Amino acid sequence: YFAIKNIGMNHLIRMSFIGYKTQIIDVAKNKDLGTILMQKDESMLGEVTVRAKTYLHTAEGITVNIGNGPLSKLGNATDVLKHLPFVMEKNNSFSVIGKGTPIIYINNRRLRDSNELNQINSSDIRQVQVITNPGAEYDATVNAVIKITTSKPIGEGWGGTIDAGISSERKLSHHGEATVDYSTGGLDVFTSLRYDRDMSESNQRTNRTYSTTYLEDALKMRDRGTTWYGNVGFNYQHRNNLSLGMLYKYTSMPHDAYKNLGDISFYNNKKSKRELTFCDNRSGKTQSHHLNAYLNYNFTKDTYLTFDADYLRGTGNNHQDYFQAQDGIHTKTNSHNKLYASRIKFITPFIGGAITTGMEGSYTRNNNAYTVLDGTTLNNELQSSHNVAKQKLFSGFTEYKRQFGERWSANIGGRFEHVDFNYSADGIKHNETSKAYNGFYPSAGVAYNGNVIQMSLAYRYTTFRPTHFMLRSSVE
Repeated sequence: YFAIKNIGMNHLIRMSFIGYKTQIIDVAKNKDLGTILMQKDESMLGEVTVRAKTYLHTAEGITVNIGNGPLSKLGNATDVLKHLPFVMEKNNSFSVIGKGTPIIYINNRRLRDSNELNQINSSDIRQVQVITNPGAEYDATVNAVIKITTSKPIGEGWGGTIDAGISSERKLSHHGEATVDYSTGGLDVFTSLRYDRDMSESNQRTNRTYSTTYLEDALKMRDRGTTWYGNVGFNYQHRNNLSLGMLYKYTSMPHDAYKNLGDISFYNNKKSKRELTFCDNRSGKTQSHHLNAYLNYNFTKDTYLTFDADYLRGTGNNHQDYFQAQDGIHTKTNSHNKLYASRIKFITPFIGGAITTGMEGSYTRNNNAYTVLDGTTLNNELQSSHNVAKQKLFSGFTEYKRQFGERWSANIGGRFEHVDFNYSADGIKHNETSKAYNGFYPSAGVAYNGNVIQMSLAYRYTTFRPTHFMLRSSVE
């Protein structure tokens, strides 16, 4: 409402406001103009360029913005990770420089199968965080973490993608994938099917000299494998305070074959002394079922709760035939694995920063049976065996993070872990290996993020536990 007094005849009133079309109206003395409707001027704002840092250093590590940048055009999540600072890739396995193998999260859901990275389009990735100093919320054996955040689906209705590719490293490998999803309101239902056909070939020749002895080693290695992936699931978001979802994934490798041909020649004073020829044939098949569920609830913008749970069951059958001349060793390995895991985390503002507290627990069981088959003629000392490894883990953690001005940030935290590990071989419990451990693991870090210089200093107390694969009874 407005009133302007003492306006003479033949005057104009001009009304303007940012984002609306300017209006000019003739007025007469003491005339009521009534209601004036302002119309939006959508052509006024032509283009806005927002500049932000691609990389942001923190006390935990580095955060990389992917969306709409050059990395979003690379292909899939595997291609993106290959180009990130501190991250290296070799033979489809990732490592962080100076930290080893990382654990990977996708939208706060832990990745149990690295092949799932191939199913995420790089254009759907909004941000990747490479954590080189994991805080108290992560297991004491974890030295590095990669967290991938994807963009929310845009639009409603049916959608889908079809993707295929080929690559060649001496042998031609190929893959294909089809996805379908349906979105309505806050619900997104999706399913996908993918296959990977991987083939590789390598030749290796090694020459060694020891005083008067000369050794020549020639290897020819061949690898063939096909893997199928199928998943189905849903995500649901209610306003901006609740999101939940579930994912079921089935993975099957119906056939994986590996062959290694070797010729080893020994020479003494340039005269042939001995020759050894061997052939190593391996074949196997594996399958796994993975069920994941998650829930995120925002009490306020800065106070929220996250929960996720996993169930994983897998089986594997592998055969190996090893020959030297006409004699051979024939073995097989059958494995059955189970995993139950859950984690809950609560984040809220605290004394100018944010405090994270939570707990997690897991149970794993690995059943491994190794058998030396009839027909073995090569002299050996191998024996059939059966081992079972079971582990219960419970932990609680608290971590405090705070930003000091625009440049400095810091974090400090602690984690308590209780591990109950049991190992038995051929039905007999190994008391020396079966142990219960309690441990407290502190961590702290500080970082400076300037326009030219970024640096951080961190401390973390960790431990190392053998993997179930290391404890297997199988011999290769």
